[in-house]
Amino acid sequence: MSGYSRIEKLGKPGVYVCTDNFVHDAQSAAEDVGMPRARIVTVKASDYYRLRGTEEGAATVAATVVDRLIDGLRRPLDKAEASAAPRQEALGPLEFTAPTYALALEKFNQSFLDRRWGDGLPLLPPTGEAVAEMLKGTSRSPGEVLGTVAPKNGAVTIEKIAINAVMAGAKPEYLPVIIAAMEGISDPAYDSLHMMTSTGSFNLAIMVTGPIAEEIRVNAGIGLLGYGWRANSTIGRAVRLCLINMGRVWPGVNDMALMGRPSQQFYVFAENQQFSPWPPFHVTQGFKPEDSCVTISSVLSAPGDILGGGAVATWTPEQVLDNAVRLLLRSRSGMTYAEPEGLRSAAEEALALIENRPSSVRLRATKNAVAQLSAHFERPRRYLRFRLPSPLPAKIEGLHQAEASVRVIALGGALVETEQPLATGETFRIEIRAGLRRIGATSMIRNARAEGYGIEFVHMKHEDRERLRRYLFKLLR
Repeated sequence: MSGYSRIEKLGKPGVYVCTDNFVHDAQSAAEDVGMPRARIVTVKASDYYRLRGTEEGAATVAATVVDRLIDGLRRPLDKAEASAAPRQEALGPLEFTAPTYALALEKFNQSFLDRRWGDGLPLLPPTGEAVAEMLKGTSRSPGEVLGTVAPKNGAVTIEKIAINAVMAGAKPEYLPVIIAAMEGISDPAYDSLHMMTSTGSFNLAIMVTGPIAEEIRVNAGIGLLGYGWRANSTIGRAVRLCLINMGRVWPGVNDMALMGRPSQQFYVFAENQQFSPWPPFHVTQGFKPEDSCVTISSVLSAPGDILGGGAVATWTPEQVLDNAVRLLLRSRSGMTYAEPEGLRSAAEEALALIENRPSSVRLRATKNAVAQLSAHFERPRRYLRFRLPSPLPAKIEGLHQAEASVRVIALGGALVETEQPLATGETFRIEIRAGLRRIGATSMIRNARAEGYGIEFVHMKHEDRERLRRYLFKLLR
């Protein structure tokens, strides 16, 4: 959006293009750059992310918006657009009354959350008395401005930090650490915008070093990122509230992390000097051992496995589905997620496979894509089949003793070539040699065709089935 605003300020018309699930983010960004009535054209996310990987797909998406783009570039500004000005927010003291203190406290909390001034957990009221008590934790002037914080570039002052520290439940002795963290975040050299607004689940790590870490009991041992430590929890929460209330960041509006940002109080911990063989980190950065310092850093904290989708890499529904299969074959523990449009497309694809019908995605796919997909594997009614690049040797035992080779294999059967004539319905035992694996199964001839016999594995021991599973999983990689 900043590039769009620069073009407009040069007197050249522009139109901002985004997917429909980012329109709130685009509108918020337009306000940030002083253009609240920016012309925004949206592309349907379910089409764009799925089709953009090919030239033909991208052309299909472009055709849906080209007329709107031309109109946006050529249509003169109306009065509302020409006179649009950034919204100003005037705040003053608030009073909440109710028959009981508990009801008044509930009214206060709900009001703050409705205004997007809270984090979803109960807040402590930042009364004048409570803020004055919090400010005793520092000798710095309440009106001192440390800088601004993204994405709305709100001014960061000592008093504002104290207000948010009160709401977070912090103690006055924690205030110097909270101030230091906000100084780092508001430093122009630190890219707080990416950490707070990216679709990736980036987060903030806050490390406390020096004497103050022990003085205020910031945990550096077992459970350091967990619950039970007031300093760790409320310092991080105070910083989070500062970003909400000074940066005006909010999920789904301008914080676009798909799964959110795990640990909404950020990752706050102290350096464990008791067990460290190295000098304190702040000493390596040129500070004295007796100095107390705070280090901030962006970290990636996405939970679990990513199946696919998202705004960066291209993907197809088949890829999302295949990633899910790989994950289930490997492990069924932990969390997994996919970008909503990718998950929706993959679910439709999976249902189509189960019902043995073409999905809408497949119907819309190009002939080249289908040909390329079919060259790698076939999809039967029940199991995913793999056409092997090199046949696997096998041995048939029963009424006939014969050598065979396996051209196609699945969890439920295989396509076998052999010089021994076999009849439909005939049963026998087959042993397939896949490298060092020996996979045995009682099998039945289901059909005969020019390229071989289609057999069904009617019975297989548990250990043989597990060997086959592992082999098929290897083919998926």
